[in-house]
Amino acid sequence: MDEHRQGRTPSEVTEKNVSTVEKLIMQDKRITVKQLAFETKISIGSVETILHDHLNLNKVSARWVPRLLTTDQKKERVNCCKHLPRAGNK
Repeated sequence: MDEHRQGRTPSEVTEKNVSTVEKLIMQDKRITVKQLAFETKISIGSVETILHDHLNLNKVSARWVPRLLTTDQKKERVNCCKHLPRAGNK
């Protein structure tokens, strides 16, 4: 968390706010940044920082999804691809 400096407000990006945003997203993956800011009473910029930098999420087709695949997800994709017919093979 940022240290307090004169003329600057303390950061709204706290562990409590990160946890609150994460819980709200788990309840409704279609929730908007504006709705999250309203529900948590923190700025839109701080919500975006939490989503992207702390929760590692991106908005895809109106849903918040993780940016990175887990090891198990990567293995599953490899297994699925191995069973797909190759172009040119008939």
